[in-house]
Amino acid sequence: MTYNADGRLRWAALRRFDPPLESEFRDIYYQRVVPSLRLVAPFMVLLLFIGLQLSGKTPAGYDLSIAVPQLMLWTAVFLLTWVPGFGRAWQPILVVMALITAGAVLMPFVPELVAETNAATNISGQVPTLPQQRFYFVMQFAILLIPFAMLRLNFLWSTLLYIGVVCIGLAAFTSGFPPPTPDNRTLGIYLDLHYTLLPMVFVVSTMLLTAFLQEAAVRIAFNATHQLKLTAHQLEEERNDERRRHKQTEGKLHVLAQAIGGIVHDLGNPLSAVQMGSATLEIFLEDEEPDKELLTQFAHSINDGAQMLDFLRLSLIEQTRVLEGKPTPVDLKPAALHGILQSSVRFQKKYLLGSRTIRLQDGDAVLRADEMKMVTVWMNLIGNALKYSDGEIDVRWLELPLDEGVALIVAVADKGTKGQGISRDNAAKLFSPFGRLDVHSQIEGTGLGLLSVQKIMEAHGGQAWIEGYEDGTPGSDCFSTARGDFPTMLEADDRTAFVVSCPLATSATLAYAS
Repeated sequence: MTYNADGRLRWAALRRFDPPLESEFRDIYYQRVVPSLRLVAPFMVLLLFIGLQLSGKTPAGYDLSIAVPQLMLWTAVFLLTWVPGFGRAWQPILVVMALITAGAVLMPFVPELVAETNAATNISGQVPTLPQQRFYFVMQFAILLIPFAMLRLNFLWSTLLYIGVVCIGLAAFTSGFPPPTPDNRTLGIYLDLHYTLLPMVFVVSTMLLTAFLQEAAVRIAFNATHQLKLTAHQLEEERNDERRRHKQTEGKLHVLAQAIGGIVHDLGNPLSAVQMGSATLEIFLEDEEPDKELLTQFAHSINDGAQMLDFLRLSLIEQTRVLEGKPTPVDLKPAALHGILQSSVRFQKKYLLGSRTIRLQDGDAVLRADEMKMVTVWMNLIGNALKYSDGEIDVRWLELPLDEGVALIVAVADKGTKGQGISRDNAAKLFSPFGRLDVHSQIEGTGLGLLSVQKIMEAHGGQAWIEGYEDGTPGSDCFSTARGDFPTMLEADDRTAFVVSCPLATSATLAYAS
């Protein structure tokens, strides 16, 4: 017996494990039973042969009817244990075989016993009493039943087998021995109970208890072993998880260190521009008649450098919010899309821009957005296109009517690297913390930029997604990671597009702003 999780006592032999574990238990139990079956079967055959030899030079008919079916049973058991696949249904097969053997032994036993005793009576003149014959029958019933316990069946199959054998035995008993006469009916019923029913009940109850305790012990041992394995596996998994977390933490710290180093490096250019511009401005202001056009250029340079510093600061703040899981606050106002995109292009790193071409769609649109945060969005998306592709980059947009109003869909499309864009499998990894591809490990980046883009767009009531081709080339089907049905922003030469949706400013919003 064992206890389940809530402390209630459960019968171990009647309790079944979950299906996969129960299947494992059956397999292991059969592997434990096979050696004993292969040992017991020849031993039982040997005992039966010895029994026939001890019964005399010429065994009686009922001796042969008892021995031969059992010899066949145990020979078949021994041979079947070598048959592949026998373990999948060994218990029902042995139950059927044992019931057939019991019927072959017990049903003809009483008539043959009566015939043999009558023949012996004619020779010796001594008549065996009916109680003696019945006692001999019950003894043979027990001798037949007891070896069945060596089949090592589980409790439920043992119950089915023993009840079946008892039914066969009672049928043989009632049909073979003469019924009591009206004069001795009470005595006959007493003899039936005394010599048949009670011994059968005692033998079967003892064997069922043995089968129950046997299976209970095996199940408890199996469950204990399984729990130990499970505990060991859990401890190993916990250690592995701890190693993975430690490795991930080291990787994140390494990425953060690179990111901080990159940001510090990026701060150098605008900071130098601000410092040099202000110092030069002071020199020109010492002149009695300074060149106003030149002063204006230096003022613009200082202003651009200051804005660049501010956007870098804002980008670092947003990435920090992403790491901390904090919401992104936005200050929604009407803002011109074209101006935001021009700022996003102007603030790109000079070595990334090089001779690359970034084409902006003609026209303009007015967004209801936080302008500074939107600049960081397209700084990230255009910067990614510059870093991870070659060729021209196109920024295009379209207005899309939705149930809740009109949205603007803006895409930053690139030609991929050597004609190869991002695949669906790789795209699924990017909008996650430190979601960088292994092939990009040598390219600067934090792995937080796209996630911060997604959080900013969600704060605006929109979303960010990726469009491309299943294997990165137009020879495969298109895919989109968008939540919803949006028209594709890919054109003929495109390989990948990073797309965002954001709300347009309504006339009421524009009137309020003015």
